[in-house]
Amino acid sequence: MVLIFCVFVFAIGSCVGSFLNVLIYRLPRHLSIVWPGSYCPKCKHPLSWYDNIPLLSWLLLGRSCRHCHQSISAVYPLVELVTAGVFTLVYVAYMVVGLRQDMPIITASPAVSDWVTLGLHLWLVAALLAASAVDLRLSIIPLSITSLTGVVAVVLHGFFPQPMLATIAGPTAGLTVGGCLGLVVSAVLLFLGIFQPTFRTMAEDGFVRGPRRKRSKQSRRRLRAAGPAPSTQSPANIKPRLEILHEILYLTPAVVLGLVGWFIASADTPLALRWQSFVGNAHVNALTSSLFGLLVGGGLVWLTRILGTLAFGREAMGLGDVHLMAAAGAVLGWLAPVLAFFIAPFYGLSAALLTAVRHRQGELPYGPWLSLGLLTVMLFQDKIWAYLRPGLEVAWQLLTG
Repeated sequence: MVLIFCVFVFAIGSCVGSFLNVLIYRLPRHLSIVWPGSYCPKCKHPLSWYDNIPLLSWLLLGRSCRHCHQSISAVYPLVELVTAGVFTLVYVAYMVVGLRQDMPIITASPAVSDWVTLGLHLWLVAALLAASAVDLRLSIIPLSITSLTGVVAVVLHGFFPQPMLATIAGPTAGLTVGGCLGLVVSAVLLFLGIFQPTFRTMAEDGFVRGPRRKRSKQSRRRLRAAGPAPSTQSPANIKPRLEILHEILYLTPAVVLGLVGWFIASADTPLALRWQSFVGNAHVNALTSSLFGLLVGGGLVWLTRILGTLAFGREAMGLGDVHLMAAAGAVLGWLAPVLAFFIAPFYGLSAALLTAVRHRQGELPYGPWLSLGLLTVMLFQDKIWAYLRPGLEVAWQLLTG
């Protein structure tokens, strides 16, 4: 039975990987992911279903297009294989080996919410793979992927409360609701033109480009092929410290309303008691816990971006990384992105050292290493937290006296 499920998950993962290839190719080019159907990127000839079978078609066709006979990049089956492999790994870790204590093994008759949790986490894995692939290639992260992931996570958590998502108390829920309302206010002010977008030469419709990096000729060629970014400011005129002040202003309503929500929910008033009772509902608590994870995940990276830009006078990290961690927090809760944030630099440092050894120039995008840190936490969060918790509790006691 377990083997059958593993084969099924692997097959589903390979199909998802095939769709990720579509996203990776089309989203940076602002092409529809629905129409037209799959086609050869060289000759544009539509592909028949038997030429589009994940993993197998590439081998059966001899790694070349049936119509133009030009070679098909090995990246396509690689994405399918990696997606299928990671899907199977997560499934085995969650429901066969039992690495996550809050997920039952397959022999224990999992509930519907457990399958929803698995599906949502696999969705996140697919989003991380697609975002990382685009980020590695073009140093941009498609916001359509991260935004949709965050929305789906919040909705599903609200309908299917899951024990894997840590619950939050009334005051924290008040802070969460206030903070989210503040972000909505800022978004409306941005739409009305009262707030201005920052680093506008880095922004595209549907994308957030990371910090400006030294790119190779090949990378610049790929970026031009993906379409030019609107340039409302000359790069020479951008003053990073001044630009980042606009982002601080953008976050001010969220901070102010978040604090207001905290104080209202923590006060000894009938309103606070009714709020506490309302948040005690499992569905409401799961929804606010997901939103709290979104705020913590995105806020942690955004704070790093702001402080880094103010300290070094150049754009630190990208807003795409903010959206990536926010989406992960909405899926996994607040603890996972915090742990992943401190794990990711080890992966990034290893990649940077490898790049230096090979004498390659330019900065590496950070999204893939954040994604790798998140995957590590997804698999080993219980063990990591069990190792860190005693020391953190002692440190907290010392700080609070």
